[in-house]
Amino acid sequence: MPYKNELPPALFARAALIATDDHQQCLDHGDFGHAVRAGATTDTSDAPVGLLLGRPVERPVGAITVADLTGVGALEAALASAVLRELAPQAPDFA
Repeated sequence: MPYKNELPPALFARAALIATDDHQQCLDHGDFGHAVRAGATTDTSDAPVGLLLGRPVERPVGAITVADLTGVGALEAALASAVLRELAPQAPDFA
């Protein structure tokens, strides 16, 4: 929804990586678009989240990553699966 805004634009200014599921859709009615219109970031500062699933991204420890997902269902499912695969080896063993 164009009026919906969950993340403060200043967070985008501090982010080392901004990932979007659909660039134009995020500009139109995502938090990324709100941050661009507020002047906190530029309209070319994002990376397609689909590309990030295929290759790891080096970031400094403690770097902020923001993902603006506006409803591309298949991509959201793939992203959730990738995050779970990364976290699985770190999960505590309660057995």
